[in-house]
Amino acid sequence: QPGKLPQLANSERFELFVAAALERQERERQRREELRQLRVGDDGHQNRVSGPCKVTIEGLAGTASPDFGPGHVAGPAKNQITLLAGESASLPLPEGKYRITASRGPEYDLDRQEVTAGKDASFALRRVIATPGYVACDFHQHSVLSADSAVATRDRVIANAAEGVEVAVATEHNVVADFEPIVKELGLASFMVAIAGDELTSDASKKPWGHANAFPLPVRDDRPRGGALPVRDRSPKVVFADARAEWPIVCIDDL
Repeated sequence: QPGKLPQLANSERFELFVAAALERQERERQRREELRQLRVGDDGHQNRVSGPCKVTIEGLAGTASPDFGPGHVAGPAKNQITLLAGESASLPLPEGKYRITASRGPEYDLDRQEVTAGKDASFALRRVIATPGYVACDFHQHSVLSADSAVATRDRVIANAAEGVEVAVATEHNVVADFEPIVKELGLASFMVAIAGDELTSDASKKPWGHANAFPLPVRDDRPRGGALPVRDRSPKVVFADARAEWPIVCIDDL
């Protein structure tokens, strides 16, 4: 009757449960069979990943772009993946046509190809801009060590390398952080240098005066927040003087 559930015996309920479970398994099996594996990166033979890079995958001709997960990780994330030297990744993609773009920051040309899922493709990144006497820098960036960022410290370092950043300054809010150990652990010391800094943040003061980045600064593991300078209810003049006393040369970047 409408509005009433049928009274089923325990054996009938069990049979319905098993049937539903088998149906779910069959749908999942069919979904897996429809996917094709796209392998990107180092194949251990002819195709070599010689340095950090990024791969972007876009769907074409009605094929949806993939979504590999949250965008705040180095990858696979959204429709991108980052690779370090010697790395590779196998990505599940539905049947369809895709545009795959390999990149490594503004000094390198893009290598863009259209492929069908399940087919192999090789890429070569060619340096097209000579920059003698110049260094690619990012003086203001955050990780999970700041309340306004969800990016893990390791992912931040990988993303820097993949985008061609050669000097990266960690400017967490009222925290002095050092990413250099991660750079060395990942074998990226020949590609980039990490510098410890601090975004002096006065938001908690009775009379906030704003933010300012200070670097380089020494990291003191025996002190709270890496030895970050006290900022709350202190004037910029006093805080900046303390920063310069910490290090013979310090750059203070007004924000």
